[in-house]
Parts: sequence; structure tokens; C-alpha cells
Amino acid sequence: MLVVRPQLKYREYVMKSEEQSLKKEKIASLIQDEILTGRFLAGEYLLPERELADRFDVSRPVVHEALLILQSKGLITMRPRHGCIVNDFSSSISMRLLTELYRNKQISEPEKIEAGLVEFRQLILTHIIKKLINRISKLSVKERYHFFLPLKNKIHFSRSEDIETSAIEDFEFYRTLIDLSDSPIFLLSLETAKEIYKYQFKQFLCENISYADRIPEYKQLFFNALIEADEENSIKVMIKLTQPETYRDAELDNSMRGGCRRL
Repeated sequence: MLVVRPQLKYREYVMKSEEQSLKKEKIASLIQDEILTGRFLAGEYLLPERELADRFDVSRPVVHEALLILQSKGLITMRPRHGCIVNDFSSSISMRLLTELYRNKQISEPEKIEAGLVEFRQLILTHIIKKLINRISKLSVKERYHFFLPLKNKIHFSRSEDIETSAIEDFEFYRTLIDLSDSPIFLLSLETAKEIYKYQFKQFLCENISYADRIPEYKQLFFNALIEADEENSIKVMIKLTQPETYRDAELDNSMRGGCRRL
């Protein structure tokens, strides 16, 4: 009997910890929304922790943890004995915060961000393709196939009904490609932009769900071009693959089909 009571206390402790965690995330989200919608402007101080605690009907430690979350995103700076000041995130912005701004439509020209991210990814992937083609050019077709097999395994022809799963699968395809090149800095760059890439992809699928089935076919064309060690065609397919308007084309580009041998 003596063994049961500590277990019950531990379970209660875990439940309480989970509840506190949910509360701080909720409070952080509420304050974040007020910052992103202009309720608190850059250079202004937030309400003191005690007032925020009364306002949201939570303890001060919960408010403090919520503010730490906002500070980690770059939205505020916590100043001991002074309070929390809202940052001018237009001049200093993290990828995590950029994703939040993009989701909340707080970017004046989102199309520039979208185009910039596509261009950034294409620059990285172009370098990766050249590096990989140079590495495998002297291998046999069979050896190339086995080298790129992890990439082929990331091509999913049966489309998931879950948008989140589809976004993760798409991201993992490019992550695997970069991983094959042994380029940790480029991999880190891609990981940094992971959330906003996933968000863009999910947004595209929601608006163009009928085109989703074309994506695996382009990835297969890309894989085949790599197996052929065809640098020019690999880059050409990759550029088409990473531009959403590609999937609105009536048919795949025949010039890209020609140089690729299906295995």
C-alpha cells in the first residue's frame, strides 16, 4: 500500500506540469497575437507580469514562462526590473518569427518572401545536384541507383489525405537529397526554413488539391535524371519541381521526359 501513494502523487505532478505547459503556450499565443496585430507596438512595454497574470487569471510563473517563449521568438526583450519591451522585428527577424508573421498575414509583400524562399531553395539544390553528379559520374547505373535509393524511397505515389503528412513527406524528400551530399551547412539552412516551407506547401495543396498527384511524377523524373548523371536535366526538373505553378501545366514537359530512363 505504501508504494501506491507516491505513484499517485507522481501522476498528479505530471498532470499538473502538463496543465501548466498548456497554459503558458496559450498565454504566449494570446500575447503574440496582440503584438502581431499592433495592439502593442515596437518600443512599447507590455503590461507588468502581475497585471498580465490577473488579466489571464493565471499565476505569475505561468506568465513568466509565456514571456520567455515570446523572447525566444524574437518578439520581445525581457529587461530585469524594467519589464518586457516589444522588439522592432522588421529590422531583426528570425525564420521562426518570419513564419509566424507569414501565417498571420503581417508581411506587406508576402509574394516577395515566397519568391525569395523558392529562389533560395533552388540555389542550394542546384549546388547540391552539381556536387552529387560529380561524385557519382564514374559509378555504374546500378551503383548510382543504390546510391540514390534513399531518395527514391521518399517518393510517395499514394497521396496522403492528411495535408500535414504530405508537407512532411515533401520536406523529407529534399532533406534526404541534401543529406546524401554530406553538406551539413546546407542541411542546417533547410532545417531553419522548415516550418515556413511546410506552411507554403500546405497552403498550395489546400488551394490546388487536384494538382497534388503531379508532384510524385516530377520527383520520379528528377530521380531518373540523377541516375543518368544528367546535370542539366536534373537542375531543369528541380526548378520546375520547386515552382508551384508547374503543376498547373496541362502536361509534363516532353523535353524533360526524353533524357530520363525509367528504372
